[in-house]
Amino acid sequence: MDAKKSNNSLRRLSSYSAIDPQNPFDAASIAPSSKNPFDTASLAPSTAASTSASLLSHASSTTITHTSGPFTPTSCLQIQTSGHSMVSLPIPPKTLETPIFTVGATGRCEVPVYISIRPLRTKGHCDLVRADDETRTPIATTRYRLGPSADPVVEILDDATGRSEFTMETRWTSRTLAFGFGGQRFEWRYGGRKERKRVAEARGEGCDNLLILERVMGDERRQVARLVRGEETRTPGTKKSNAGNGGRLELSLEGEWSSGDGVDKGGSGISEAVVVVTVLVMLKKEIDRMRGWQAVVIGKLLSFLVSLTVALLLADFVSKLAFLVLDS
Repeated sequence: MDAKKSNNSLRRLSSYSAIDPQNPFDAASIAPSSKNPFDTASLAPSTAASTSASLLSHASSTTITHTSGPFTPTSCLQIQTSGHSMVSLPIPPKTLETPIFTVGATGRCEVPVYISIRPLRTKGHCDLVRADDETRTPIATTRYRLGPSADPVVEILDDATGRSEFTMETRWTSRTLAFGFGGQRFEWRYGGRKERKRVAEARGEGCDNLLILERVMGDERRQVARLVRGEETRTPGTKKSNAGNGGRLELSLEGEWSSGDGVDKGGSGISEAVVVVTVLVMLKKEIDRMRGWQAVVIGKLLSFLVSLTVALLLADFVSKLAFLVLDS
């Protein structure tokens, strides 16, 4: 990687103005507001207490048929983003910042740990920064290229372990995203109906949508993380029909590289930041698919309206012509 590219990747961004500088982490003092869809206190309080309890008591019994063993979350994060509504125009999302919070013992958001920032609304490029870093130096960047077959490129900028770059491989026939990192192969995929039901029963909460990250080792797969979106866990104010909305990100990185300070040779070498930045790519792809379908529907509707208008004008012309012929 040349020096010019490295300097561009390490550009400094403006600070996150949405956090109160006087008391930025006082989640309890934030009341739900339509102006701030990322309120940390707006997670369902009636089910928040049961979230952590059910997670700890039932996680060991939660198994995925595609994995070699049970999935036991060691940490939880909450991605807060409204995504893209089904009933909307196919335009880029207005939100330029996506905060990712830690989740406390009560199941409620506590403090922002990461922020994903899009410098421009018209482009999908984004930078992942640490919320407590006043310099807003990116720790990871994602670049999206034009074209249906152009896969997004993720660059990890970690001075402690060096920099690495990988491509998120997409397919026309599947929503699965695959990538290689730390000499290992990983895949994000959507959980099936039985898997969603199993997760919902284990957690004691709804699971309308399930994203699963697995480490692929030949025919064997080990679940590393999952994004659960249900009535209690998805971003408040969003519906299950929303594309790319946030949810509860559960990670099982013990022995994998959970702290980001080093690599356990017995694990996969994947860090928390890598999981976050790649799941955000999955959410971005959801929005792109929704916008694509909306564009197709609007195009067909406009085509129908044009055809109808032409038919009406032609019918009116024919009727007037017939009237003139009969009148003469």
